[in-house]
Amino acid sequence: MSSQKTAAVWGLALLLVTTSNAKADQLIQDDLVVVGSTCIGVDCSSGETFSFDTIRLKENNLRIKFQDTSNAGGFPTIDWQLTANDSANGGTNYFAIENIDDETIPFKVVHGAKTNSLYVHSNGYVGLGTAVPGLQLQITNGNSPGIRLEQDGTSGFAAQTWDVSGNETNFFVRDVTNGGLLPFRIQPGAPNGSLFVASDGDVGIGSLTPDGQFDVAHASNINNHAFLIDPSSNVGINIDNSFVPRGLLDVQTTGGVSELIVESDGDVGIGMGTTDTASAPLHVKRNGQSNGILIEDTGGSDPLLTAKNNGAPIIRLTNNIVSAGSGQSWQLYLNNNGAFRIQNVDNPSAVFQLNNDGTMFMGSKFSVDSNGNTTIDGNLTVNGTCTGC
Repeated sequence: MSSQKTAAVWGLALLLVTTSNAKADQLIQDDLVVVGSTCIGVDCSSGETFSFDTIRLKENNLRIKFQDTSNAGGFPTIDWQLTANDSANGGTNYFAIENIDDETIPFKVVHGAKTNSLYVHSNGYVGLGTAVPGLQLQITNGNSPGIRLEQDGTSGFAAQTWDVSGNETNFFVRDVTNGGLLPFRIQPGAPNGSLFVASDGDVGIGSLTPDGQFDVAHASNINNHAFLIDPSSNVGINIDNSFVPRGLLDVQTTGGVSELIVESDGDVGIGMGTTDTASAPLHVKRNGQSNGILIEDTGGSDPLLTAKNNGAPIIRLTNNIVSAGSGQSWQLYLNNNGAFRIQNVDNPSAVFQLNNDGTMFMGSKFSVDSNGNTTIDGNLTVNGTCTGC
């Protein structure tokens, strides 16, 4: 074979090899350094204009997969992928991080998301809708920024959705599931301590130092208590600082003076002062010259006062100025036979009785029968005219 033929054969072989390698995989057994930009994808073209792009992916399905080939026990092996857009016709435009092994998408940004939808500041603060978060998490929106807490029923519990939000009108909690009810609201400008829960569970309204289970500060002095449930669950109204309710319910005035008190045994005291306690189911103590008890009829036809007994005296009148045993007490009551009687406690013979048949007597010396006949065991003195005597 001539040298010319040999050269032609070798040239053809080299051309075939070169053409074949241009379409084959390229395996580079060393570092690859590209000074310039790189375009990867079936739609890259000769003379690609990169602008500021360093690496460009260019085709109709764009994916970067991180395929971990670890096979030794204990080493992580999960494969991850950066995905741009759905591959199906009519799909969604998005950028996502996918967990290939678990077939989940823990992070996804859909086309149309606004600037600073998610922003992590250099100080670690996170902004949602802002590039200048003022705290660890800030949510910024032009109208009622908020968060939604949704229990979707996937774990077997009933579905329930709550919103926590705020605007120029109020901060509120919304019950979305039940028609958007607003069970909790705070208006702008609410003062310090409007609602305060102490470390021991005590609740203060207008007070940062509640003195009981529930403490409503007084409008005139936040150290006093307009309404107080003390640690023993006694209820007090208008309680000054350093004073406590002296019964189940205690309405006081300045200085711890009990005006109305309901004690643990059910006795009710009125005007008990700072130390006295009720000694009867209803104990009224008058501290001034006003009426101790005033019952006023405003036009009704029913009795103003009805008293019932079961054999015991109904009303007792006692003069505490007179010494005991000196006739200081009188009783008004009804006998079992219906007779009305007024009797001295210390001297039972000092008695006036009016029977239901119209007869009456006073002690043993004076009586009137049903016919009007009057009997007097003693003298009758008339200072004036006696007609028909």
